[in-house]
Amino acid sequence: MEPRAWPLVKRWIDGAANDVTVLPWEGTELGHSAWVHWTLTGDLEAFYESLRWPGWAQAVAALDPEHALALQTRQAAPVTELWDLQQA
Repeated sequence: MEPRAWPLVKRWIDGAANDVTVLPWEGTELGHSAWVHWTLTGDLEAFYESLRWPGWAQAVAALDPEHALALQTRQAAPVTELWDLQQA
């Protein structure tokens, strides 16, 4: 029996002309295991550069465990709300 082929991991990329309301997906060309390895050893600064803005680190540091940043608005929102939006 062959091992299950996992889908390739995708990521959000910067929208048209830095419009954060448009976040298209881009393939990473990495399977799940390779992506996990890369997250532990790769250049995360460059990978997420297009999604970061001045002050993003302070915004993330201020989050409690029940909240995350909505990238479209760059505002804190309940994790459950963001999860529900992604499931729709």
